[in-house]
Amino acid sequence: MTGMEILEVGLDSLDLRYGRLRARRPGAERRLLASLGEAGQQSPVIVVPGAEAGSFVLIEGRKRVRALKRMGADVVKAAVWAMPAGEALVAAYQMQQGAGWNALEEGWLVWELTREGELSLGEVERRLDRSKGWASRRLGLVESLPDAAAAGVQKGR
Repeated sequence: MTGMEILEVGLDSLDLRYGRLRARRPGAERRLLASLGEAGQQSPVIVVPGAEAGSFVLIEGRKRVRALKRMGADVVKAAVWAMPAGEALVAAYQMQQGAGWNALEEGWLVWELTREGELSLGEVERRLDRSKGWASRRLGLVESLPDAAAAGVQKGR
């Protein structure tokens, strides 16, 4: 990582494009909403600078952002990572060691990194510390999933 700072970022300045990489978990979101109401935001979300000045791309923290919006907040505490979005997605996954990610979410991450981020399947496996063939299996899972089923999973159904 080349640099990081903690800022208060306007919720309306966030690009939420990577929110589609994770499934909704309504129960966890309800618990988080209660916690935020009781104790406030305890940990920053992770963002990278966006294409336009003052804009940011959300990498990790979609549940916190959704909960803060529901509470009527205008800002979120954010750790701004000075790196490309694809690198930040890899780093966030590595920090969590894949904990909390299901097979479909990992497949969506592999799709994003290979189709949009231009990494090879082998490079994704290496960067995410996974076995040979793992990325191919994850990618096959999401590419064979009907769109309606993927949308249902993403919405927490």
